[in-house]
This record gives sequence, structure tokens and C-alpha cells, in this order.
Amino acid sequence: MTTVSKMRDITGNPCLYSIIGDPMWAGKKYAKFNVYCPDGKHSNNSVDMRVINNPSIVDLIREVGRVNGFKVSYIDKTLELGDMKDDNELNTWSCFANKEKISDFDKKLEESSDISCFFGMDTKNIDLILNGKN
Repeated sequence: MTTVSKMRDITGNPCLYSIIGDPMWAGKKYAKFNVYCPDGKHSNNSVDMRVINNPSIVDLIREVGRVNGFKVSYIDKTLELGDMKDDNELNTWSCFANKEKISDFDKKLEESSDISCFFGMDTKNIDLILNGKN
């Protein structure tokens, strides 16, 4: 195949689809990418890191966007997923790598990383989800 199918469902909602199932043959060379949307929906994704050349955090997010059919925009260190754009303080993307706030999406992706991005959620709710108290 050389092009994306014209029948493919392209979505503005990054929480619509998930890549489920752990990549069994990847050993520790996998990463998880979780997306939480304001409507209460979320998308859990597991990716074999060997499918990404020079894996960085943003490369993982782009690969999930490519597979799940949503746009990933990363310009001037600002990340946008799907049609959800930063238009006020609450409606911004807050992303974490292994529970640490991400300040550099170009950072090399570590094996067995757990990346989570939240949109339209306050810090209290993000903390509840990250620390498993929900």
C-alpha cells in the first residue's frame, strides 16, 4: 500500500478509537498513550515502539493519530489533537509521561512509557486519574 484508503474514517475526536491489546512480542519496547476528553470518554492505546523510527513522545502521539485517524498538530511546542483546540485556560492539552508533566514532546521515548493527555480537565481531576483514585 502506498496511500491511505479513501474509505478510512477520519475523526476530530482523539477519544473515538483505541489501539487495544499489549504488543506481546515487543518485550519492554512498547509505550502506552492514553487520551482523556471532556465528555468523559477516553482512548487507551498500546504501541510497539519498534514501528517508530527514532521514537520521541511526539512521534508516539503522531503514530497513534495516524492509526486512529485524528490530526496531530505540534507547532511551537504546542500540541493539539483532533479538532480540540486551546481556546481558554481549561481547554488546553495537559500531558504527562509516567505521571511527570511533559515540557518537551521531542524528548526520547523511554521503554514502557505511559503517556497521558487530558483536555478540558482541571488539575484535581487529572491528579485523580493519574494516581488511580477515581
